[in-house]
Amino acid sequence: MGKVQWTDLHHQVLKVIKKYKIKKPLMIACSGGLDSVACLHVLNDLKLPLEVLHVHHGPSRNHKKFRDEALQFVQKQAADLKVEFHLAQSLEPLQSEAQMRKFRLIQWKKWSATHVVTLAHHQQDLLETRIIRLIRGTGPEGIKAMDFYQGGLFRPFLQTSKEKLIDYMNSNGGSWVEDPSNQDPVYLRNWLRNSWLKDLENFRPGSLNRMSESLSYLASAQLKVPKNISSISFQDYFSGSSLQQIQMLSVLLKSKGVTDFSLSQLKEVQRQLDKDQKSHSFKCAGVIWQVNAQQITLNQ
Repeated sequence: MGKVQWTDLHHQVLKVIKKYKIKKPLMIACSGGLDSVACLHVLNDLKLPLEVLHVHHGPSRNHKKFRDEALQFVQKQAADLKVEFHLAQSLEPLQSEAQMRKFRLIQWKKWSATHVVTLAHHQQDLLETRIIRLIRGTGPEGIKAMDFYQGGLFRPFLQTSKEKLIDYMNSNGGSWVEDPSNQDPVYLRNWLRNSWLKDLENFRPGSLNRMSESLSYLASAQLKVPKNISSISFQDYFSGSSLQQIQMLSVLLKSKGVTDFSLSQLKEVQRQLDKDQKSHSFKCAGVIWQVNAQQITLNQ
């Protein structure tokens, strides 16, 4: 891609960067796909200090060829832009969504102390995540799902449509690689993206945009609970409604870096806390809950 003219997309991203006072160098998590390559080029257009991190999910019987091609592609993109390149590669074959997500999070966390780890999640990704959480069961905190700058991760495209990213890449002669696993309907997100949501939009045009806006309104209207807490006092917990209790438990989990939990697990924690015991502990949602007469805390 050659020199490009600044567009509304560039100004929108720059506005988000200024709003969140991003100062540290950006570490662009680049898979080689459309979204992350667009993110790399837009931020490079803005002349910001940045580096590139490519996460390779390791040897794979079905996807090894693509994974190696994606690595080579991202390396070349970084070299062409004269941007420092970093590789995180699993030695074990990662196949499930959960395995790959966990490995990526570990790699991103390693860089979060010195860089702002930057992801290319866009408006449609946010909608898909919210729908998946609704299907699995969630509360107000779960509907929020993602923010521009959250947990050390920066998402400058969160209110940008995928169509705008495609237009940017096509207008500037950009290229990217397509992950064949994105077409596999065995994954819920792929089925939603390629079948259900596409059919809904075809049946009733404009539905996806309206649904996205509605869920954003619901997320912004959620009950107010501090974003980061290390414990919950018994007095605060039992003085709240059932919905407020669910939200407090959700925020406590997220404050400890736990994000993969369901509404049914939060309700199980509620049931455990309702027991008439002054001091006890139990495991739920992958963590140990410690309860005494004053507060509720977590051990991982």
